[in-house]
Amino acid sequence: MTGDTFRWRCRMFADDGLPSHDLIDALLDGGAGISLASETFIRRMNLVKKPLKRPFRIGVAVSPTSVSDPVHEPVYTHFVELEFCSSDTVWSSNKSRLLVVPSLCDDLDVILGIPWLQSNRILQDYETGSVTVKGTSIDLARPSSRHNFCSFSPLKPLSQSAYRRLQLTKRDVLRELAAVLVERRKHDHVPLRDCVNSCRPLTDIVAMISQRIVELNEQQQIDDLNKRLMEEYSDIRNPHP
Repeated sequence: MTGDTFRWRCRMFADDGLPSHDLIDALLDGGAGISLASETFIRRMNLVKKPLKRPFRIGVAVSPTSVSDPVHEPVYTHFVELEFCSSDTVWSSNKSRLLVVPSLCDDLDVILGIPWLQSNRILQDYETGSVTVKGTSIDLARPSSRHNFCSFSPLKPLSQSAYRRLQLTKRDVLRELAAVLVERRKHDHVPLRDCVNSCRPLTDIVAMISQRIVELNEQQQIDDLNKRLMEEYSDIRNPHP
């Protein structure tokens, strides 16, 4: 009267766009009409819940009475939007909404129901236990151990010479900005602070430019990381089918 369930050890994409280090315990449930996420999982992953427009009631298959009583059915008010990927990061899902509930059976993190399975074209073979993505040879129940997204080494901090070059570049950009603003003031015959925005002083503009330079430096480090990740997975032709 019982059988094996489709448990999937997966990852989710974090705010930085990279797969989470922690594995997630998910149940692929072809009999559930909605996808669920537990409060414990939400807190552990520091996820942000969003309110539903209307409260959502959930009924159960086995009721203690012959007639279901809507008054005693649990009501839930929040959801999260998540995108999952296989533990080997070869395949990633579409972003989906999961209803937040206090807890799930067997200490599950999430239950991915029919809407999620349909959206991601998941095929479950109850005889062989395989969970494949339609049109591909990817079996989520048997992830590859060949690739590990955690195998790359962290970026090295900036050297003293590189930091010095960055500081010199910042100084030159600020000097050029000041020169351009002075020339424009002469040409337009307006106060210097009005060259860009009549209600924004020059000091604010310089501060914005300085912040932008810092952001560009951070973006360069992110680009370097992305490049290294692409090199790591250069033999994967289609990571997002």
